[in-house]
Amino acid sequence: MTTKKNKFWNMEKTSEKTATINIYGEIGESFWGDSTSATSFARELSSLGEVDELTVCINSPGGSVFDGLAIRSTLVNHPAKVLVRVEGWAASIASVIAMAGDEIEMALGSMMMIHNPLTFSVGESKDLRKMADVLDQVRDSLVDVYEERTGIDREEIIDMLDEETWMDAQTAVEKGFADRVEVDDVVNIVASAEGLQVNGVPMPQFKNAPVTFEQPKVAENPIENTLPPAPQAQQTNDEKGDDDVKTVEELTNKYPNLVNEIAENARKDERERMKNIEDIAKPGFEKLVAKAKYEEPSMTAESLAVQMIKEEKEAVENQMKDIHSDAAALNQVGNTGDPLEPKKKTSALVDLMNQMRGGQ
Repeated sequence: MTTKKNKFWNMEKTSEKTATINIYGEIGESFWGDSTSATSFARELSSLGEVDELTVCINSPGGSVFDGLAIRSTLVNHPAKVLVRVEGWAASIASVIAMAGDEIEMALGSMMMIHNPLTFSVGESKDLRKMADVLDQVRDSLVDVYEERTGIDREEIIDMLDEETWMDAQTAVEKGFADRVEVDDVVNIVASAEGLQVNGVPMPQFKNAPVTFEQPKVAENPIENTLPPAPQAQQTNDEKGDDDVKTVEELTNKYPNLVNEIAENARKDERERMKNIEDIAKPGFEKLVAKAKYEEPSMTAESLAVQMIKEEKEAVENQMKDIHSDAAALNQVGNTGDPLEPKKKTSALVDLMNQMRGGQ
């Protein structure tokens, strides 16, 4: 069975010579897997024909490093003027794509994050050393991009990557990662059960995600929280207080059409939330997807995408710990003071290697 590839972008012509590209959600198919996403992106961009101006809107937690680097190169090499707008957050490789802009603007309240690349590898010690060298080379490629755009000293950028650096809109401008803050485009920052969310994507999924924003108060009743102030009528002293609405039942009786409209909008939003979750669902995350759909109604598709990324990252870290642990056990087998009999020693090594391969 062929696995459906999730498309994380949308392109459309807005006039004869202009086009808009929206990049929302996880970039590519995984952090380390082979992907054709960048090729498809380039092909679709070419199909737009001749355009003089591209507007690229980004709200993404990152994803595949190699897809991101290829997409940036595609945009840089395109003859059109590229305007990048960060509409929520541009984290990890999404920040590299943002660097393709001839002009980069940050929505008020948006964030940008840069950190070191991550991957997963299994093999002998020489294989792991080789992969570490590859990661350093990938990091150097990221540094090249940031250095060219910002003019910041190379060693300072490496320190920023090591620390997983978060920047609000104004800081990104001050450091040269963006050109201006767009005050007319305000990011929606709210508190939820998962913590702080930026345009539906939770922030605390990375180790240094900021937690200092003032969180808005949320009413216990979601209907009460979304209603505009009730219209005020001119009242005499004797009439004041007669039209006060204090309960949902009173509100329903007094403004039935308004309540029905709110309820219908809520149902529409929930159907859209379910569809978006199903569109990004990945094999192996069935329990997490079910939890998002039925147990946590506040979880958006963007929130789910970041949660899946987090679990993938934790799985990689656990695999690496197991590899180091197994390597230590292997050294103990080879260096014990009381040598095993040849057959027992061979059996121990075979069992250990099978364990490292997952018992296959």
